[in-house]
Amino acid sequence: MKRLLTLIIAFVLCTLASYSQMFSPFTSNEGYDLAKTSAETYLGDNPKLLIIGHFLGSLDLTYGGVPVEMPSGFDFSTGKANYWVYVFKNETSKVEIGVINSPMLGGFQAMEMDLSPYLDFTTMIDMQSEISPNEIIDSKDIDQYFSQNSEFMAKYSNLESYKDGYMGLYYNGPVPEFEQKLYWGFWFIKENNDAEICALDIESKQMECIAYTSVEEENEVDFSISPNPANDILNISNTEFATNYVISNYVGEIVSEGDLNSGTNTLNISNLPSGIYFIQLSNNSGMIKAEKIIVK
Repeated sequence: MKRLLTLIIAFVLCTLASYSQMFSPFTSNEGYDLAKTSAETYLGDNPKLLIIGHFLGSLDLTYGGVPVEMPSGFDFSTGKANYWVYVFKNETSKVEIGVINSPMLGGFQAMEMDLSPYLDFTTMIDMQSEISPNEIIDSKDIDQYFSQNSEFMAKYSNLESYKDGYMGLYYNGPVPEFEQKLYWGFWFIKENNDAEICALDIESKQMECIAYTSVEEENEVDFSISPNPANDILNISNTEFATNYVISNYVGEIVSEGDLNSGTNTLNISNLPSGIYFIQLSNNSGMIKAEKIIVK
């Protein structure tokens, strides 16, 4: 029965993809409850929300073996789009749920999605903490903040010059070059996978745009971070390309940071309570490596 429903949805989506007016755009909050209910069928009760996102271009997906082109339909002035993607997790797994609103299908519909060809959310299982319901701000509020920033609007109005564009409205966790714990962000991806990122701190309402160089293009340096698990000392070797480090706890709070010298660096972590932490190594071009560490 589930397979039949998937094929029916795929068939209808193929039709709708050719007639984007058949979608009924909606804001991110309007699809949240259905997405959470759907995620619970995969993850159990009360899954944690990692991110609500949207691809600014058409999304090429496969439903029931049928290729589907999902038109974005995003309207910057209203914050409404033809679909939203919600990523949830439990302690060991994650699921990506897509929600659409189609009168032809009887209204709102939710389905599991595989977004790995676009973005890999797997690392978020460890690196992200839960976004609580009172932290969620609806996409309809985007315009009043982003439209006031001329640097962002210049990038957004020139979206066709980029390979991809992605909007992450609720992202809770460490991101290269940004100190905010919870923010809205827009990624503008270039052909060489470099990116320009504009992010808004939800609490301070301050906005910043930066350039981010892809790690693969810059180098493929094999750093060594040991021992892991660690007690009092953490060694970081082969740091010719990294100039600083940041260690954050499970909820994204920075507990240690500093500069790195070339060669091997020894960090004293004896003051850190036992638990799970995340270390980021960076240079002037952005983050080079992020890794989970365990302190005994």
